Amino acid sequence: MCVETQRSSNLGRQGRHAEARAMLEEIHGQINSRYPSLDGEVVNRLGLLRLWDGDFELAEQAFRLAIEIKGRPEYVDNVFLALWAQGRYSAALPFLEAVIENHEERLAMMWFPGRDDRKHETVGKFSWPVYRAVSFHATRGADEPMARDGAELAFLTILLRKGRIIEDSAMTTRARRETREPGLRALHEELIDARAELSADAILSLQGDSGARRRYLALADDTERLAAQLDDALLPRGTRVKETSLAALQAALPDDAAHIEYFRYMHVDRLQQRSVERRYVAYVLRRNSFEWFDLGAEESVHKHIKALRKALSFRRADVKTHAAAVYDLLLRPMESSLEGAASLSIAPDYELHQVPFAALYRRNDGYVIERRSVHYLNTARDLMKQGRTSDRGSDDVTVLANPGSARLPGAEDEARLIEMLFANTLALHGAQATERAMRAVRRPAILHVATHGVLTTQWIQRAGGSKTSIDINEIEEIAYQSMLRSTLVFAQSSAPEQDARRVEDGFMTAYELEDVDLLGTELVVLSACESGLGRALNLEGQLGLRRALVIAGSRSQLVSLWRVSDAATPLLMAKFYRGIAAGLSRRNALAESQRELLRDSGTSHPYYWASFTLYGDWGPLPALSRRGAAISPVRGCRVAESATCSEGALLFLLALAAFGISRSRRRVRRGARGASGICVGRKWRV
Repeated sequence: MCVETQRSSNLGRQGRHAEARAMLEEIHGQINSRYPSLDGEVVNRLGLLRLWDGDFELAEQAFRLAIEIKGRPEYVDNVFLALWAQGRYSAALPFLEAVIENHEERLAMMWFPGRDDRKHETVGKFSWPVYRAVSFHATRGADEPMARDGAELAFLTILLRKGRIIEDSAMTTRARRETREPGLRALHEELIDARAELSADAILSLQGDSGARRRYLALADDTERLAAQLDDALLPRGTRVKETSLAALQAALPDDAAHIEYFRYMHVDRLQQRSVERRYVAYVLRRNSFEWFDLGAEESVHKHIKALRKALSFRRADVKTHAAAVYDLLLRPMESSLEGAASLSIAPDYELHQVPFAALYRRNDGYVIERRSVHYLNTARDLMKQGRTSDRGSDDVTVLANPGSARLPGAEDEARLIEMLFANTLALHGAQATERAMRAVRRPAILHVATHGVLTTQWIQRAGGSKTSIDINEIEEIAYQSMLRSTLVFAQSSAPEQDARRVEDGFMTAYELEDVDLLGTELVVLSACESGLGRALNLEGQLGLRRALVIAGSRSQLVSLWRVSDAATPLLMAKFYRGIAAGLSRRNALAESQRELLRDSGTSHPYYWASFTLYGDWGPLPALSRRGAAISPVRGCRVAESATCSEGALLFLLALAAFGISRSRRRVRRGARGASGICVGRKWRV
């Protein structure tokens, strides 16, 4: 019977519905009460044939009968589809809620500790209820009865899945780090070393080292085994995301703030019951309102984002035209809902992570940043985490700048400015800014890293080596872990090469960065090129350096979206940190620094001020010790022990540094882009 049942399904998928129905009806007539489960499946498949034929009422009847015979979850799914196809939204909504709950339980049962790519695969298998929930309410008019209920259900369903893996990975990393059992602690150290070796061999593999490639392939399996062994002992299975309510999220928003949750989904046609196109939708949350907006097909959105990023990266004069086009797609539809909002929190999805929303342009009204501050969240669930006081790190500030032969004088300027502002600063420059020093960082209040940022999809430069082109297909084959693609460059250790080459090669991938202890660190600034980019994934953002910082435990991250100028970046950082030291919120400190550069004709192009984006906690930092009458000697600092620094002197030094940067900026304007892709007349941090 099972063989015939499967054969009928194959006929149905081929569109031979009449033959499939005849076969199923014959099977149904032969089944007796001893095989109720098989009888329920036959009835269910007869219902599917009715559904595919467009006979939705008979399909509904068959599905309901199948539930009476054998109540399997997928039969409930099919009742929902039949009701939705009939346009009976009110009747379909409770079944949709049951579908989502069933799938959430099944997802929790299948959730297991281990590699992120396995989790992505698991989430992907359970993504269609999310797509159907969004499609369900998107096919209704906003004024129809229960339209809000459908939109609210879709929104909360998105929040169950969006950012789920990154939160799970952060929990996993914390559990590994905090275990007190000696055997597990030793296993954790072994795992950290294995991940470092894996990263080093991946980089060498991309440069054609066949021995490293063999080591990489073998070590990848060993690393997975170590992680599984450790996590099985530490973490429970069947983990579910803590659910929240719309009212709780609204209560977390200030009166003058708005949250925008973007989502890219596969739109499902309710009559054809198949995916027809990928679209974007946005949900706008205010303290006293909740609305949703259809933003159209992804092709148009992605085309305009690509054009905008090109105009930004090359400082083109037509940047406002492209910024206005993206504004019209992503913000103009919801303008009335944003009235009175002085700040925007934005949870992007997929390619929207590459959009500098502060630089979007409203025709005849200016850039968004001129009217509102902008910051980013992984998901609206993060609204509930703002202002946490638990897991507070130290009051120290750690800076690693201009490592080795990086030749980034602007990075040195940034380090000195931070030393001037904060008393408890450990600043490591040049040869001191090693990968080993980065690994040794322990929960500072602020971590500032000013160095080269590298995406391995472009090229990798080893000390003493030459630029090497990398093919994206080769990366897909070798570096299946996308977190190996994003890299920060540090000085190499002075240890003998045989000891340092593999574990401390001067490159720290995002994969390794996850193991740095940043639990409770209030702010991490990656003042490097494209430190906010990575492989885009639906529901999970970008796989790259910023993600690693979240997993490592940091509360907020300031990262860049394109190749930043070494001459102009210190000016932005000086103004940003001056605002932080004065007690401004992270969000407002960034907004004010961006506005100052915008008002200066030399840096008014958004290339200079819009690259850096703030994710996570937007509030003010806890009070940190500022430079007062005397500067305490700090290891690594270049300030004399007897130096004193009044507030007036400090501002004078800041102004002096800004003057030097201003001269560099004039050189930037005179620079021309060389044929090699490296800029003549300035340095990119790349």
